[in-house]
Amino acid sequence: MSSSGKKLTIEERLSLAAKSRAKRKGKKLKSGSGTPVVTSAPGLRDQTPDFGLKIEADYDDDRDKNVEIGANWSESFTRALPENFREMQSEEVVAVLRPVFDDILQKLNETQSTLEASAELSRPGTKDSALVKLLQQKDLQIENLKQEGEQLSVRELKQNNLVKTLRKTVQTLETDLELEKEVIHEKQNDLNKFRDQNDKNSEEILILRSRLENSNKELNAVVDRHENFVALEHEPLRTEVLSLRKENLELKAGLEKITEEATTTSSVLKVKYEALQLNAQQEITRLETDIERLRIEVDSNTSNRLNANTNSDMNDHERIVRDFTKLEDEHKASTRNWSTIEAGFINRIAAFQAELEKSSETQNSLRDSVLKLQEKNEDLASQIERFTAENTALKNEYHERKEEISIVQAALSEAREDYALLAEKYSFQKKQLESNISKEDINDSTPVPVELKSPLIDDLGRVDPISQWSLSASAELETGSLKDAEYECEKSDLDIADQNISQISGDVAELDLYDRKPSLASINFTSSQQFTNPQSQTRGQMNAQMVSKLGGEVRRLQTELSSLQDSYEALQKSKDDANESILKLIEENEKAKKCESARFKLEQDVSDLETRLEASLQLLGEKTEKVDELQNDVDDLKELVQMQIQQMVDMQEKVR
Repeated sequence: MSSSGKKLTIEERLSLAAKSRAKRKGKKLKSGSGTPVVTSAPGLRDQTPDFGLKIEADYDDDRDKNVEIGANWSESFTRALPENFREMQSEEVVAVLRPVFDDILQKLNETQSTLEASAELSRPGTKDSALVKLLQQKDLQIENLKQEGEQLSVRELKQNNLVKTLRKTVQTLETDLELEKEVIHEKQNDLNKFRDQNDKNSEEILILRSRLENSNKELNAVVDRHENFVALEHEPLRTEVLSLRKENLELKAGLEKITEEATTTSSVLKVKYEALQLNAQQEITRLETDIERLRIEVDSNTSNRLNANTNSDMNDHERIVRDFTKLEDEHKASTRNWSTIEAGFINRIAAFQAELEKSSETQNSLRDSVLKLQEKNEDLASQIERFTAENTALKNEYHERKEEISIVQAALSEAREDYALLAEKYSFQKKQLESNISKEDINDSTPVPVELKSPLIDDLGRVDPISQWSLSASAELETGSLKDAEYECEKSDLDIADQNISQISGDVAELDLYDRKPSLASINFTSSQQFTNPQSQTRGQMNAQMVSKLGGEVRRLQTELSSLQDSYEALQKSKDDANESILKLIEENEKAKKCESARFKLEQDVSDLETRLEASLQLLGEKTEKVDELQNDVDDLKELVQMQIQQMVDMQEKVR
């Protein structure tokens, strides 16, 4: 309940006094007509009622004048105050009303002096008890008015102090309001920046989405082309590789069979050649012994029959000499034949050695090509490792981006905590101001009800953690592992073919070595025969037949070797074609992986931008809510200050 409810205004008190005075006047008139007033002096008995009535009439006139003066005071107060006095400060209102208040006090003093003068002039020689009582009542009223004036001055001083404190609080609130306005302005600038960034991000998202659609289209086209390529070229190549593998196995089996036959024939020929050589040596030794024996017989016959039958001896000697020369010619002829045969074998062996060297060179070149293919395979394996390293690097980058997002979220939570602290400080200042206003109690008055709206501080919900993205890395790895498995299968097939070819070349080398052994044995063979007998012709024919058989076998082996070389070249050509197709497939696979990685990066960028957009939109909504709350708090403070000033002005008007 306010002070206006307990304290009556001047106008009300004057009106009540006038009414009570009118009642007293009526009572006194009745009492004067009914019972005479006893006086102390006899000369005043006739004058006392008329004098009392005159004084009472003057007092009633003064009361009416006071009522008129009170009405004039209220009118003077309303005239003195301007129309916009509600917007003025309390000190300015007090300064405007001070001259009116001084004028009223001056008029009160004048009326008091006139009343005292009239009382002194109208005072008779002998005092009347009623007049004395009336004067005492007037004095008491004057004292009461003085006390009320002093109380009003004390209240005015308190009100001035309160106005000063309120002015200080208003200044502090204005400074806080300016700071909050600056903060709001900064937040508005940040909001505009966020909006601009949001617009840019939305444009970038649209561009990235268009790029993503284009990349998806390109990726689908590449996948379709890859599937068509695999369906058209890879499957026929695989069937061809399988057929070549079967043919390679058949050739390997034939080569093993030929190798076994060549081994058996070479062992048989070696045994026959050793037996022939042994027989030839035995025959040569027998012929030499026969020649020596015949020479000894010729010498002995010559010495014994020198003097006897000279003619017959000469004939026998000539016959023996002719036989000897004939045998010697035959021996020389057989020696020449064996020399030509040996020279032919040596030439054949040299030719075979040259062919063997050529085959070894081709084998070395094939080994070099195999090594190159292995190096290519290693390069492909290194590329696969590089791709896996890039994949791990991308995963690491993804984890780094995730950590950056967590750091940004932590910074955002810190900013929210700072804002919450500022809001708590603001609410604490409001509560402190409310408590200060409530503690300022005016004497015999209740505190003005002040309603402060506490700032609504909503709990800021944290940004939801980013859901795990449904990336296509696992599918990419599975497809890469399948392609790597196919590549390893093809590589193992090619390695088996290389091993078969190297085994064929090794078998050919072993065959050449088997062919070389009897040739080398024939090189070590030296013709030390000097004499022959008639049985050497048959043995020479047998040797010629064996040599012809060996030559036919060697020619057959040469044809087999040439056919194997042709098949090996065909296999090498098919292998090169398969390697080229594999390289093409690997290039297509790399392009597909690049397109997939580009699509994955675009999806990641789009998801990052979407999360940023959501965070910026959420922050924008929170900042707009905070701005609205601060604006409402400022409006409430303004209304509160205006209401307090109005209440103070009303109180001052009521007090005066």
